Amino acid sequence: MAVASVPEPFLDAWVRLQCQRPIGVGETVWRQAIDAAGRFLVTWGSLAIEFAWTPADLFDVPRDGRPGGLAWFLQGEAVRALGPDHAVTTSERVFDRIIAQEATPTLGPAFKFTSTALLKNRI
Repeated sequence: MAVASVPEPFLDAWVRLQCQRPIGVGETVWRQAIDAAGRFLVTWGSLAIEFAWTPADLFDVPRDGRPGGLAWFLQGEAVRALGPDHAVTTSERVFDRIIAQEATPTLGPAFKFTSTALLKNRI
């Protein structure tokens, strides 16, 4: 993926993801995240900006029991639908994004996972 095609708000995080494998992340998982993030940015990057998704929503590295951003959740899959608060993969897994202003440190991770049955009419 050409750097010129990455939406500007995601450019710095996208470049950093490709330059260095995060500590504790295996080579295969890292490469999957790079590939999935690239496909996401090409297909959904502009809409993600409109929906106010942040670089952290996409690229945060899993650590301390937190699942991390969408790039890591995808595990090589593609996104088939995107909404302001969630993304649905081709296998119907759902990544829910909780807007940072609503999350508090005492409530746990800023991301949670749920089934599509709960969100059928929300996208």
